[in-house]
Amino acid sequence: MKITAIDLHCLNSICDDYENLPLIINEVKQAIRRDITDKAIESSLFKLVQCGFVAVYDFDSGKSSFRPSSIDPIHWPSKWFLITPLGREALEKNWDDS
Repeated sequence: MKITAIDLHCLNSICDDYENLPLIINEVKQAIRRDITDKAIESSLFKLVQCGFVAVYDFDSGKSSFRPSSIDPIHWPSKWFLITPLGREALEKNWDDS
């Protein structure tokens, strides 16, 4: 899989904690510093989930914990995302701080 700049910024936005879609979109837009649609970010995130770089979770407020969830993008506004070990490896391999 070819990792794009959008992919890297999506991975970077979820590398330290669970994040929801609005927060990911906001962080990626700020980091990219060019016009990018929400749809482009969502597409990148979906691709990363399909490749196993990102895991999808539901938050169980009764137990105050996250549990694995489906990747159905229709329900993503209520989902949480976190980088997987495979995603962290891809991020570290491709990230350029310059």
